[in-house]
Amino acid sequence: MRLFSILIFFIFSRLYASDIEELISEGSAHNNFFLYEDAIPFLNEAIRREPSAKEAYKERALSYFELNKIDLAFKDYKQVIEDLPPPYRRYNRNFLGYTSILENTLPSLDFAKGLLHGTLLGGRESTIEFVSSIRGGLTFLWSFACSPIDVSKELIETLYEIGELLASGRICYLLEEALPELFECGKYWDTWSDYTKGQKLGFIIGKYSILAFFTVTTFKGGAYFYNKLKRANIMAILERYSLKKSPIILEESAKHAKKSETILKKAANGSIVAHNPNVLPHVFTKKHQWDKFIKLTGDHEKDFEKLVAFLENQKILQCSREIDYAHKGVITYKYTREIGKDKIIALFEINKKNVPLLKNAWVEAKIP
Repeated sequence: MRLFSILIFFIFSRLYASDIEELISEGSAHNNFFLYEDAIPFLNEAIRREPSAKEAYKERALSYFELNKIDLAFKDYKQVIEDLPPPYRRYNRNFLGYTSILENTLPSLDFAKGLLHGTLLGGRESTIEFVSSIRGGLTFLWSFACSPIDVSKELIETLYEIGELLASGRICYLLEEALPELFECGKYWDTWSDYTKGQKLGFIIGKYSILAFFTVTTFKGGAYFYNKLKRANIMAILERYSLKKSPIILEESAKHAKKSETILKKAANGSIVAHNPNVLPHVFTKKHQWDKFIKLTGDHEKDFEKLVAFLENQKILQCSREIDYAHKGVITYKYTREIGKDKIIALFEINKKNVPLLKNAWVEAKIP
């Protein structure tokens, strides 16, 4: 009888844990597609059921940060780090003794030094208080202490994982369509010192923001790395805020939230907007052949305005479509319009509020 009771307890505890994981997963899925207000009720419920669920606090901190509710985000951040040893947040004196979760790899102090230097070079800033994307669109903020031993452990770990992914050879075909700096990382990563690895990744972040790494998310598992980096980035900002409650952090966070809100309102009102800033350089790669219909200037933002006008004129979102990919209620549709001997193809991701975000678009010549 006692064994039966233990078995029943084990089954129910597993189901209960599964329910909490599902709530966190649902909240995370909403966050991944910019539905921050909608994510909060799921995370509230997960925390109500399990007050020690740190992943739920981390997800809710992300939601609050994106909504410019910094005090609430910081409150959740403190719940995340409560009772955890300092290396969770920073390497501190244990940096060189830290064992990476990565197999056969060990990010070193030199990696952090290179990361800081590279971010300065990429951002052309005199300080690393904040570096914002110069690409426009859904920009992301970057913030950490200027000392390499104070760089967030989670951030270092995630960036090093991404570097290993770039060098793995599994996504070499994607890197050919990516930023030249990403392609360089994929090609030379294994030959670089840790300092150079950090400097190269830092330069990409300083110049383009962490959204540069969105390029690899079409690779299976790539979204995991991007979303992990996105969360690590926000935790690093909140870590910096805990050390120095700078008004700059509050000002830049407010600007970030306002810009994101404006773009999403445009999308909700029927305007075509990019899923992320790296859609722009990707769409205008030579093989996509947009010069057949648009006089390109080489300025991606101006060319994107022309592309949007062209797609809206062609009523692309009213054309025939088919499902290209579906996961957790977010569907990517492929829309097709025939123009003479060519096909115009556009991929739009539709989130849970039926808001379309452009992921890719190209011209495809008809087969004779």
